[in-house]
Amino acid sequence: MRQFRWKLMDVMKRKYFLKIEFRIQILNFFKKNGYLSLLKKIYCIFLISKKNNYSSLSKFNNRCLLYGRNYNTNKQTNYSRFVFRKQIDLGFISGFSKSSW
Repeated sequence: MRQFRWKLMDVMKRKYFLKIEFRIQILNFFKKNGYLSLLKKIYCIFLISKKNNYSSLSKFNNRCLLYGRNYNTNKQTNYSRFVFRKQIDLGFISGFSKSSW
């Protein structure tokens, strides 16, 4: 179970982000609105600052689909460099060739 803990945490973070994303967008709209009073704008800024760390999309890690590694992950294929190279060698991903110099 420990090896799949990263996957459970990632799913939890993404669900929380989707839940709170619309609320944050509304608060940002009110913060930039020119017709609201300064007190209401400050209150919106206060609510935005109280949000949880999981509510930011930049906190998510791109992980490999097979191994779960978050380092050296290709964003287009969602594979780590080891899996990506192995898939290319086996011919599962077309358009790439093994480089040599």
